[in-house]
Amino acid sequence: MAQSLPLLDLDGSPRDQGLQHGKAAKDRIAHNMSLYFRRFTEWAKVPADELRRRADAYRRVIEETNPDYAAAMEGIAAGSGQALLDVVAINVRYEILYSEFA
Repeated sequence: MAQSLPLLDLDGSPRDQGLQHGKAAKDRIAHNMSLYFRRFTEWAKVPADELRRRADAYRRVIEETNPDYAAAMEGIAAGSGQALLDVVAINVRYEILYSEFA
């Protein structure tokens, strides 16, 4: 039987919601980080420093175009204990992965 995703009841500002999300899903976030960083480095051959450079470029665009989304990612990073650029990289994983295969 498939395990269902947890349902989180979040409130407050986008950053507050991200912080609650990060704390509540800390272990799942760490697992996803490990999984996707392995995919980035092994499948797409994008080293971690290059991945973070690209994530930073996306972060700047997201901050300008969708500040609430950027604030939520900041909260997730703070709540889960992960680096902000790593959280951004996971959120733009398809843009990073598929640009490598294009």
